[in-house]
Amino acid sequence: MSVATAPFTINEPFQFAVQRGTDTPALVNLADHSGIIFGHAGSGSSNVTHTLIERLVSRPDVLVWSVGTNFTLPWIAPWAVRYDDDRDPAAAPAVDWAAFERHNDAEMLLRAAIQIIHARQVGYINRTRAAGTGLLPVDRSVPAIVIVVDDVDRLPDHLIQQIDLINRIGRSVRVRTLCRGSRPGSVTGGFLDGFALRISMSTWDDAVHRAVFGQRFSEGPKASGLEEAPGTGLYSTRGSNPAVTPLPFETARITPEDIDTAAHICAARRPTLDDISTAAAGDAYAHRWEHTLRALFPQPDLVGLTDSALSHLSAR
Repeated sequence: MSVATAPFTINEPFQFAVQRGTDTPALVNLADHSGIIFGHAGSGSSNVTHTLIERLVSRPDVLVWSVGTNFTLPWIAPWAVRYDDDRDPAAAPAVDWAAFERHNDAEMLLRAAIQIIHARQVGYINRTRAAGTGLLPVDRSVPAIVIVVDDVDRLPDHLIQQIDLINRIGRSVRVRTLCRGSRPGSVTGGFLDGFALRISMSTWDDAVHRAVFGQRFSEGPKASGLEEAPGTGLYSTRGSNPAVTPLPFETARITPEDIDTAAHICAARRPTLDDISTAAAGDAYAHRWEHTLRALFPQPDLVGLTDSALSHLSAR
């Protein structure tokens, strides 16, 4: 469903694809679950990740943060860059914070997320207690946070440990992660335990699926109708539970124009970070766009940045 007609909430499961060969929606829940996607180049893993980002930014009660350029620039550009066709820029960036490991910004973002988790656990005791579920109710005034991480299997150990900590302690206050990688065998089983949602793009190598789902597949992908086709794969919302068989899915392609349209539509819906979380995140959050824009556009005069983006570069 288009974001233009999507009055959704992060509190409900949402569709990212269809179960292959059917019209049955493939649903995920990124309020309760962190997610991880594995796929080799050309498998469609980036497309699935962008589709999930589109679904997330359409919701008025969640903020998307991002680690890595692959899933950042397409969502920031409609706000930050003056396009040649003179269309109006988006009113706000679809992604609320973007960071890059090479500039040490990734560690600042993940550390801020951990500080927010601790601050919310204390600061929203009464709000959580009133809900009677042990889970912080989120809405536009106190949004969930989903951190999208690219190339997770290539990150240094100290960042992996921070992501693992967020997965372990962030669920009750609605701070989750959505990671993408290409080599499931390079991450430890203990790290994968933090991801209830697991997506493995189609491949001829059953060992990849076994590494992702922790199961032994008795049939090869071709024999089970899972021939290697971009945009298809297996997904499970129960982690490595051996009693649950991962389901085949297929997803439509999301185009750059789709992303641009979504970024413009969602700018008006996007919430702002609540005061307790903003205070906990500190200066790193307050100056996040200065860091990000300097990393993305080291020569801003050559790009043609919008007035809104330039204001962050001249803030200090």
